Amino acid sequence: MRLTTDTDWTMVTGADCYRCLTNAYNSSQSTTVKNGTFYKPENGFGELKGAGASFKDRTCLGNQNVCVDDFEFFVINRWTDEAREKL
Repeated sequence: MRLTTDTDWTMVTGADCYRCLTNAYNSSQSTTVKNGTFYKPENGFGELKGAGASFKDRTCLGNQNVCVDDFEFFVINRWTDEAREKL
């Protein structure tokens, strides 16, 4: 899933995301997850409106060849109806 927003956050949908079409990230399955620095009860991301929080975790690209520890990204846990229709 690709999200185009007016922010510089890498964004993924959470495992328990309400009104999401996908559920990509489950923090309870990670042994390296840490709480991030950012939380928004509801905010606009470009034309999309959702809510969530940031996490830090070991994040890898491809087949685990390129990894970053403590990469901070935003996990969406809820979309508004209007946002879901635009995805």
